[in-house]
Amino acid sequence: MTLAFAAFSCILKLNTLNFDHEETDEQVYWHLAENILKKGEYSLRGTELLPTLSQEIYNRPLFHHPPLFPWLLIPFVKSGAIHAAIIISWFGHLLAIFSVGIIGYGIMKKHSADPAHYIDWYWIPLLGIATDPVLTFVSANLWIDSLMAGLIAFSAALVYLSTCAERKNLYLILGGIFLGLAGLAKIPGLLGAGLAWFLILTSKESSRDKTKHLILFHIPCIILVLPWFIIFYRQYGVLLPGWIKPDEWLIKNNAFISSMLHRPFYYYIAKIILTQPLFFVLLFLSILRLVRQKKFSLPFPFFWFLVFLLIPTWQGIAGHGFQMRYIAPLFPSLYLMIYSEGISIAETRRNFYKPFVIMLLVFAAIQATMYLFWSEYEEFFSLAELIGIIKL
Repeated sequence: MTLAFAAFSCILKLNTLNFDHEETDEQVYWHLAENILKKGEYSLRGTELLPTLSQEIYNRPLFHHPPLFPWLLIPFVKSGAIHAAIIISWFGHLLAIFSVGIIGYGIMKKHSADPAHYIDWYWIPLLGIATDPVLTFVSANLWIDSLMAGLIAFSAALVYLSTCAERKNLYLILGGIFLGLAGLAKIPGLLGAGLAWFLILTSKESSRDKTKHLILFHIPCIILVLPWFIIFYRQYGVLLPGWIKPDEWLIKNNAFISSMLHRPFYYYIAKIILTQPLFFVLLFLSILRLVRQKKFSLPFPFFWFLVFLLIPTWQGIAGHGFQMRYIAPLFPSLYLMIYSEGISIAETRRNFYKPFVIMLLVFAAIQATMYLFWSEYEEFFSLAELIGIIKL
């Protein structure tokens, strides 16, 4: 069933194969791949794009993000297939779909020896993640964020499997590999380590086993990302690029960058409410259950949500600006909440809840439609914003 929804998501995206990918960041990654291919240099120096960019940020001997995404673009650069390169971003969305399916099945299995008891619920979150408007928007562009979000989610899914499967060590090592790849896509991908820590430390294993599992998870991740940090430190004398915050030139010459720096601190929460109101319904029901039954049904999904909401919000307030693609790793958590809360509802046999959930997911999916046909948007806008009811 998960495979069917993954295929459905790809079919919906077919028109994005015609997009030209002329947005600035898309061109940056494409030119980086060209420079690697032609000169063996991971830099924008010598490219025709560099004069149109902030010299403080981009005119450097080593680009500020790790090189996984430009490396993946190289085969498409060789063949001049910029349109087909979008399948890299699709792949990130597909990983997110598979991750929700894997963890969702595990959640159902923990609640019943026969997951078929909840089979009516299994497909609903898969429909949601396959048509998620923000992930659809992000995966229609040659941006790192879709791939990073998928790698983070799949790493979490593998660690989740390690908590309920016999081959724990294998899943932990694979989880560490995928997190390392997320870090090689973009350094914030390493925030996914927090999800692994949560799953491992809240498991029923002994303290000794938990320590062993954390080590097994981190070793492959460190092996993958450490060379990048060494190279970067030798070049600049720092581990993280402090110069990537939008500078005066960029703010003056790019209206979009200027606007993203003046968005309110509640920008992400407001966008989620407008785009996916189901989340707040689930959170309300869970808090109600916590008050009445002293049982919170969303610990892991809610932790996931908070990690990838609060840190990007802090970065936005600190001067990096607010863009919805920055919180792409957050969205799989919303659909895991449907599994967690849906099982509780199924046990009470309240049949009204299911059509209500489906209705809100369809409402969210409708907002994804325009981003499958038009590539002119640099930011995701909800339906309420597009028709002028609300302005953020």
